[in-house]
Amino acid sequence: MLLLIPGPVQTRPEVRAAMAVDIAPWDRDFAPEYIAIREKVRDTAGGVAGRHVCLPLQGAGHFITEAAVRTFVPPAPASC
Repeated sequence: MLLLIPGPVQTRPEVRAAMAVDIAPWDRDFAPEYIAIREKVRDTAGGVAGRHVCLPLQGAGHFITEAAVRTFVPPAPASC
């Protein structure tokens, strides 16, 4: 399999400035924002509240790709 990941990525000054603020998902002040992001992504993907859950993952593009492959591609049957 050949995985092509874009990079390096140029970021605008206002994006770099926003990234300079240290916010972590475990901070209580961030919890309402994190919940809103999860719900918006779930709704955008056509998910249904109470039936589907969105869990944003942090990492590089290949990290997310691997998570998707491991989620949607069934494991090969065990050989005897």
